[in-house]
Amino acid sequence: MSLRNLKKVIITQKIMLTKKINELRRQIADNKSPFMDDLERIEADLNRMSQFYFNGNSDPELENIYEALKRRIAKLETNVNLYGLSKGNPFFQRMVADTRGNYTFDLDDLRNRLEDFVVDLTMLELETDEAVKASKRKEIFANHHEYRKSFFAKLFLAPALTKEQAETIEETVLSSSIDSVDARILVSVLFLSCLSIFDSCKADILYNVYAKSDNEMLKQSAIVSYLLCLLFSDDNYDVCRNPVPEDLITSVQRQFIYTLDTPRLDRIMEQEIMPDVIKNSEFDFKNNKIIRREKDNLEDILHPNKDEEAMERMEAAMNKMKRMQEQGNDLFFSGFRHAKHHPFFNTVLNWFCPFYIDHPQLPTFNNEDDLTIATKMVKRTPFCESDKYSFVISMHSAISTIPDNIRSMILQGDAQLDVIGADIERDEAYMRRIYMQDIFRFFKLNPLAKNLRNPLDPTANCMFIMCFLNKDEKYDKVAISVCKTLRKHGQEASLIYLIRNWKPMTTEGRIFNAFSLMQLYEMTLKYDDLSEAVDLFHDVLRKDEHNMQALFGLTKAYFMEIQHYKVLFDVVFKKKILKCLLALHFKNEEDVSVLHNLVRAYIMFKDWDNALKYSHELVEKGKAEPFVFVFLGGHSLSEGKIKQGVRYFKQASGKSVRNIFTQAIDMGFDISELEQDLIENIIEKG
Repeated sequence: MSLRNLKKVIITQKIMLTKKINELRRQIADNKSPFMDDLERIEADLNRMSQFYFNGNSDPELENIYEALKRRIAKLETNVNLYGLSKGNPFFQRMVADTRGNYTFDLDDLRNRLEDFVVDLTMLELETDEAVKASKRKEIFANHHEYRKSFFAKLFLAPALTKEQAETIEETVLSSSIDSVDARILVSVLFLSCLSIFDSCKADILYNVYAKSDNEMLKQSAIVSYLLCLLFSDDNYDVCRNPVPEDLITSVQRQFIYTLDTPRLDRIMEQEIMPDVIKNSEFDFKNNKIIRREKDNLEDILHPNKDEEAMERMEAAMNKMKRMQEQGNDLFFSGFRHAKHHPFFNTVLNWFCPFYIDHPQLPTFNNEDDLTIATKMVKRTPFCESDKYSFVISMHSAISTIPDNIRSMILQGDAQLDVIGADIERDEAYMRRIYMQDIFRFFKLNPLAKNLRNPLDPTANCMFIMCFLNKDEKYDKVAISVCKTLRKHGQEASLIYLIRNWKPMTTEGRIFNAFSLMQLYEMTLKYDDLSEAVDLFHDVLRKDEHNMQALFGLTKAYFMEIQHYKVLFDVVFKKKILKCLLALHFKNEEDVSVLHNLVRAYIMFKDWDNALKYSHELVEKGKAEPFVFVFLGGHSLSEGKIKQGVRYFKQASGKSVRNIFTQAIDMGFDISELEQDLIENIIEKG
């Protein structure tokens, strides 16, 4: 950067930083936070640097020093915001309570304590007295759980990290000498912290854990966390420095959409699927007991095929559920949502704690057999981690009522819990899915979560792919795939946001987005959408003047808003459009969209004979759109066939009759005001 340009930048940026410093000064004073000295040091350094430069002194490091100053202000702003939230935000106040008054966060102590836990469990295996071993094991897990609550809260409340602190935490998470449960808890708290106030160092830790970890579940949790926290990243954060494969971005965003679709899926489960499952099951659950239904011998005589039919309905319902789950849908949310009211879930950590049967806040089973049965059953389930805890909590009250023969078979390994999806492949997509389901449950069901920024809020912009779009053409395919998924699941708000904010860079992307914008225009009649679509078609034609899809799209655009576009289409361009349409029609004569656009094209040329030919073909097929009847009505009137013209106008009169006349006049037909009044009167009287 030249000295002159640098001077301009410093003048502009100094004004911006001075404004930011003044805002922070007011915020610090209002919150009575202990950061005024830090702010004054930054302000003094800014003033010294500015004075040094404008005195005519030269320093090749001046620009780097200035960037460092901006980072100091950003870090201070983060810390000031965190302090304010800890005083007034209920979630932050809960985290403060979990620190038990000790805010000190010693990163060396963190790693030592986590490693000591693993050592303690290893050494415990040397204990030969089973009673002593069980007692010590319980004590170790109880003590470590309290420490987990503490470091979860402290790291959540920790001020903006320095580069050195971030490196230390990253090394701890990736260390093979700590328990994988602790590593995954660290990922989750970094994620929650980034949602509250974005910290680029914490986000980079999440990405690096994904890039470097050998633990697949940890790796997938990290990439989901990283991508979701990008929803709240600041403008200065460069996502391109952390490359993520396009297919992975697409997969996570699509799973995100499936997760948001859970409420609709709940209704389908409740109204269409579960009634068949419950009705045709041979077991009932009454008074906290599992009992087998008694057979009705008379019913067997009167309806000998009833059992077989019930089994078929049961299998159909189960197969439908299995297909839904394989597609990425969340089948178990409604089944376990009420169990989330258990006191176990009053602890925030437990919503993000990977399942382990030794969790000290789980209810204690009466005997070793009950514990073994619960362990075997939960191990086979495809549930997310918090649902596994819900399942065990629910099983605790019912496990003693399981029939003895079934208990015996489970203990001997001869029987397994038959849960939908129990045999589903535990691949990378599955791991990402269950982690996202844990996040969804936390934000949907935990009352404290409403005090945090929610990455799964369906009313907000939930498209983290926007952080990647418009930066590289390779992401156009991501946008196309996600648009199709949004459309399929009826998530209109997110679809509209994506279509309007995506600036495609490839021909495929421009064509897709242009047609999407035209569909949007038909819904909203917002002219900017159609105008943007036309611009995209022209962008394509500047590189490929014979692109049939672009010519086809412009033909449709011409008639969607004829008043705006009829002056833009010269004769040469109209001939290109006609040539394109004839080629498409030759390729597929049954394509009614091509036939409609051929009618439009011939109307543009005032070629009534061909326009009539294809219009009548559409009418015979029963596929004619209203504008075809408008054309046929206008043409009939021009030839003096009044009755025939009125009949056609009636068929086109889905909208007001006056709109029909306006459209016919735009096509080139002369209909006087007298004729309009008389025809309108005839149509209205039927």
